[in-house]
Amino acid sequence: WGGALPMAAAPAGKRIFSRQASYLISHILSDHMARLPAFGRNSPLALPFPAAVKTGTSKDFRDNWTVGFTPRHTVGVWVGNFDGASMHNVSGVSGAGPLWAEVMTLASRGHEPQKFARAEGLKEHRICPLSGGAQGPHCPGGRGELFAGVAPSPAPCAFHRELRVDRRTGMLAGPACAETDVDRRLFTVYPPAYRAWAASKGLNTAPTGYAPRCPSTEQDTRDAIAVAVHVRTPTPGDRYYLDPDLARGFQSIPLEAEVRGEAKEVRWLVDGREVARAGAPFTASWPIRRGNHTVQAVLPGGVRSEPVQIAVD
Repeated sequence: WGGALPMAAAPAGKRIFSRQASYLISHILSDHMARLPAFGRNSPLALPFPAAVKTGTSKDFRDNWTVGFTPRHTVGVWVGNFDGASMHNVSGVSGAGPLWAEVMTLASRGHEPQKFARAEGLKEHRICPLSGGAQGPHCPGGRGELFAGVAPSPAPCAFHRELRVDRRTGMLAGPACAETDVDRRLFTVYPPAYRAWAASKGLNTAPTGYAPRCPSTEQDTRDAIAVAVHVRTPTPGDRYYLDPDLARGFQSIPLEAEVRGEAKEVRWLVDGREVARAGAPFTASWPIRRGNHTVQAVLPGGVRSEPVQIAVD
């Protein structure tokens, strides 16, 4: 017997997301430039027509997916072993990606390429690509981004700043420094969460302390003398889980500290025993083991952070 099988009537459609949100996600997932850092210029996802696409890879490379759509077609591809065995370093882009690209290309053959129709109500604002905030007067570059009703913070980007620097010491210059002894320099001031990354990349970081001969205020002087340390990662009550499929040597947690004042290094203690020493930006890692643990950071001279309690199951 031949012929087409009868098709059930399609159910009535129901809108889940707003048109603005749907367009923004389509715009993000079809952006070739946004994919470059992860997948490179000639990845299977770079089709010659607009297509939104997302890849996925499950633990130990057991499954990988590529799901994408154009205004006309939606294609999803799964790649894996039917017995659930690992595919050994085959990811969504390298396994399912080429199949998805071939199917999508064939499905689109004979059709004029279509762009995603921009939804009404979207507004474009200039932002700083590094901070995501509104482009400020000291940002080296900016770009337009679309927003659905909510604009970026009206405060300009806080990453790029012009700072007064004492010429003799290279430290920050307070009001007491004469202008003849001060240089005004542009710096990228990274929040604490990014300082370890910036240091690992050798990026020039802004000074954090004031020159002793011209502090900003008496409080700044007291703060510079009152050295203190705070554990930023992990946080109190964090719970970690050992992965049975991953070698223990690859299972560790980051240790990150914030230091106020001048300090050459931080000693990291777990359950009272030293596990690492680290200079600025004072980051290390600890191979986790099962149980309840106490993490603490200690500065030269014995200044200690508040202890942080964590659990590993």
